[in-house]
Amino acid sequence: MYILILIVSLYSVYLIPSDVYGQQKTSDFLKVKNSILGVSINIPTDWVLVDQGIRKEDPSVGYILFQPHYSSVGSLSINVRNLSFNNMSISYYDQKYQQEDDRFFKINILENSNNTTLAGLPAHSRITNSPVGMGLKIWTLKNNKSYEVSFSSLDKNGFDQYLPVVKQMIDSFKIL
Repeated sequence: MYILILIVSLYSVYLIPSDVYGQQKTSDFLKVKNSILGVSINIPTDWVLVDQGIRKEDPSVGYILFQPHYSSVGSLSINVRNLSFNNMSISYYDQKYQQEDDRFFKINILENSNNTTLAGLPAHSRITNSPVGMGLKIWTLKNNKSYEVSFSSLDKNGFDQYLPVVKQMIDSFKIL
């Protein structure tokens, strides 16, 4: 019992109805706040928190993982990475870290790559396709940290089905 309480308090994730923050209340979304990672996002009420913590393969990255409650077709993750370089540019980050993904997922085919915004900051987005699914990543940098929101789906139909809701989630993403 004590371990569970410690884990929950360590990561400080709260599900709070969005009207608590003075936003337009919809019964379909809840605000999720993680004070350790310094982020918040609105998630649909039929999505669940699946996992959160520190990446074992890279302890400089904290993450939160969500997916639809009744489906394992897709998932949305938030990754916050402490960067080793001060004042890194988006283009340098693209070269250094996103190419690591390309090496790890060698079969990804880039469908789309654009400059955009995330949490009101300059950002970059990519949509990739592979035999194992489709993915959307959007990332930005602030205070020597990268903030990445990723959505992946096992197939194009699932990707297309969830993309409108995922875009609403991404639009609600805030860096605290």
